[in-house]
Amino acid sequence: MLANVFIYTFFPLLMISVVVVIHELGHYWAGRLFGAAAKSFSIGFGTPLLKWTDKRGTEWKIGWLPLGGFVGFLDEGDPVADTKDDGEATDRKVVGKPFYDMTVLQRSVVAVAGPAANFILAIAIFAGFGMTVGSPRHELKIEEVLEGSAADRAGLEVGDIIQSINGQEGDRQDRFQQEIKLSAGDNINLTVLRDNERLDITAVPNREVLDEELSLNQKTGVLGIRYSANLIDVNRLNPLEAIAFGADETVNSVSTSLRMLAQIVTGRESLQTLSGPVGIANAVGTTAKYSLEQEISLLDRLTLLLLVQIQLCALISVAVGFFNLLPLPVLDGGRLVFNAYEAVTGRLPSERIQAVSMSLTLAFLVGMALFITIGDFQETGLLEVFRGL
Repeated sequence: MLANVFIYTFFPLLMISVVVVIHELGHYWAGRLFGAAAKSFSIGFGTPLLKWTDKRGTEWKIGWLPLGGFVGFLDEGDPVADTKDDGEATDRKVVGKPFYDMTVLQRSVVAVAGPAANFILAIAIFAGFGMTVGSPRHELKIEEVLEGSAADRAGLEVGDIIQSINGQEGDRQDRFQQEIKLSAGDNINLTVLRDNERLDITAVPNREVLDEELSLNQKTGVLGIRYSANLIDVNRLNPLEAIAFGADETVNSVSTSLRMLAQIVTGRESLQTLSGPVGIANAVGTTAKYSLEQEISLLDRLTLLLLVQIQLCALISVAVGFFNLLPLPVLDGGRLVFNAYEAVTGRLPSERIQAVSMSLTLAFLVGMALFITIGDFQETGLLEVFRGL
């Protein structure tokens, strides 16, 4: 039981911390590029376990609670003081200019730099996988069609070989599964090879709780087939191909997020389809547990664990980058909206408007987070992990 608690807390906390710190470093380095003064940079929160001040006067802190990080830029008139061991205050000069002395364009670049850093991290990770593990190509052959399923109704048969799905080549197993999961209740256009003849088939995946090996309890699109994936080509990529592959995977992840958001906004999917911290913790912890329980050597298990966690880090990084670009006042996207207003009118919205909009948005996000978290607990069964402590 204690091992489960460790797996479902340590790995998610580590993952979220890495992604958020990379995000904040994006803001920090963009601010540095334009000469902004950074008062502090916190890695984690709470009482600092370690802190130091660099030659530019920025105080770096590592907090005991590993839940991300934060960069604090100097505002006009900000007092900046350090404290000696005996508690006496001493002046600390921070090199650079106040944040709002930068131009609107420069501040906008700083706002975008956080999400951009997340996307760059994801591209780098996907590219690394492309060069080492490769981008495997498979022949997907249907081995079983469940009676009464969406596949059965559409006329798919045992022995059919998937050629394409919704215009995408059918040799990427991950893309094939993703398209089905995202298409509950929608038509999907399949091209299959049957007895050396290409056939076009339209199917409508059912919305069901996915019964999969990792038991993530996701309600998603299900076609109702069992298929074999016969490896055609490992397809290891050279550096240039790998970067293009990483960019394509990142763009695909953003496209998937936009598609899911559109379905939620139009009422075709529930808000609880999204995953909050609990859902993310369950996904990270479950995949870690799955990796460690494989009947392979300890070295192979640790290697699998590392690869799976790094891949999840890329996906979470894309999600954090995408979320922060939403045009909500407390997020980077909201800052871009304020900057656009300033660019048109020559001034920022009043402090009252900013404060009220941020308060309302924060209340909305907290309410949404609670709603999603309740759904996460209901769907994941994560409470069972901690039961009995």
